Amino acid sequence: MKKFFLVLSIIVSVVVPTFSVNAATNTNNLLGRSRPNTLPEGCQREGIVDSMFSNDMFLDAIYKSVGYNSIFVPGSNSQLGPYEKRTDLEGITVSDVLNLKNIEVRNASSVKGMSCFINLENYGGYRTVTNNYKYFSELKKLKTIRVSYSVDENVDGLKNVTSLEKFEAFFSNLKNVDGLKNNKKMKKIVVNYSALSDISGLSEMTELVDLNFYSTSVRDISSLQNLPNLERILLVRTAVEDLSPLVNNQFLGEKTTIYLSGSYENSRLVGEVLEKYLDDIETLRSRGITVSAPF
Repeated sequence: MKKFFLVLSIIVSVVVPTFSVNAATNTNNLLGRSRPNTLPEGCQREGIVDSMFSNDMFLDAIYKSVGYNSIFVPGSNSQLGPYEKRTDLEGITVSDVLNLKNIEVRNASSVKGMSCFINLENYGGYRTVTNNYKYFSELKKLKTIRVSYSVDENVDGLKNVTSLEKFEAFFSNLKNVDGLKNNKKMKKIVVNYSALSDISGLSEMTELVDLNFYSTSVRDISSLQNLPNLERILLVRTAVEDLSPLVNNQFLGEKTTIYLSGSYENSRLVGEVLEKYLDDIETLRSRGITVSAPF
């Protein structure tokens, strides 16, 4: 009988761990061979706390996300508590962090640990400081960014990102979008209630379908002249006076809808400038383009 238990003990100690390793390996294979299975430097268990958000509630949020692919960090001003303030990541595995694809952060003073989420696809921020997105540069799978009340003046931190398909910013200090120009797959850009004035960086984004620059300082739209896939263009409450780049864009047709400011918002247009503006609208309409401009 003693020999039986001795043999059984050996089997358990050798076979079971081997099975566990193989199972883990097979699981990783199912997740996709191309998917990274290690965290960047500074994001391992020993350093991940220091590299993450300064917001104390983040660690509690990541605990609550285990088994899911999304995180919601309510922020320091949230009334959704109570939240336990974590000081370590005991029980959190590398795969838990790698599994995260969606993050929404509110009222955080820093997102310096964003670079740890190398499989992140969607980011949402509300009253959160991103330091012009400098912690996003290594997020090679990022597809969507949607922020509100951001203090960032540019998106230079996204210059090395090439996977974005949608960028939306509301009530921001954004002045230009040059940092987005390497995202050749970009389909939609929305910048509303912003100091935005320079959109020259859009000239090579040939996949753009939807542009929305409501209540901005945009004046020069020459970057839109050769974009072939535009279907929706909104330029209401902007400083645009010259529509010739749209007239000269021969790709625009019946599938395209353009929204422009009416006579009230365009009261600054007078004389020959106004006359040409109205002529350009009629030219666009004559090509089957829908133009909404209440004059």
